Amino acid sequence: MPTADALVLGCSGAGKTVLIRQLRVLLAGKRGGRAGAKAAAAERAAFSLQTTPTVGVEIHKLAALRLREVGAPMAATWRRYATDARMVVFVVDLARADLLASAAAELLELLLAPPGHGAAAADTVDTVDTVDTARARRPLFAVFLNKSDAPHPAAREDVDAVLRLGDLSACLAQPLPVFRGSAATGEGCEALLSWIVASKQELLLEED
Repeated sequence: MPTADALVLGCSGAGKTVLIRQLRVLLAGKRGGRAGAKAAAAERAAFSLQTTPTVGVEIHKLAALRLREVGAPMAATWRRYATDARMVVFVVDLARADLLASAAAELLELLLAPPGHGAAAADTVDTVDTVDTARARRPLFAVFLNKSDAPHPAAREDVDAVLRLGDLSACLAQPLPVFRGSAATGEGCEALLSWIVASKQELLLEED
């Protein structure tokens, strides 16, 4: 079984950590009751845009969700982690149009990775024959176009021209949902969270 529900990847400075913090705030607000309201208030008060670059691997526990963030310096290992994930959320920095080509290259490599066991199971699986069906299944992918609140964010047509998300979805033979928003303001994060939760439920039903 994957050690996390979703893998969060993206080039340096794309906003992965802030996005996860925003998802934590949103999840806390869904708990309901007095305890839920108190937890949501605490998460909102603790929310910060200040981050340090993620250089390794971090597991974030968000209520019933576990998200694994792998830093940009470990991009060479992303493909191995992706093949061990149920879902992959790829974060793109709209404030850095000059990095769109790099993001496109990294995303393409992830999408073209063959399904199979990955980094989390590499030390425990001896042969390809022992890989179970669930682990061999290709993960679901979603793209979060972050920093739409930047002074001059990349236009959607420019993003489409460079990332070619429609073509990638067709080649992948599965939907490639795209969410545009801002981890800082929360725009688009609710829709992304709904996709993660719904996808997790569907995958768990398939595994049963």
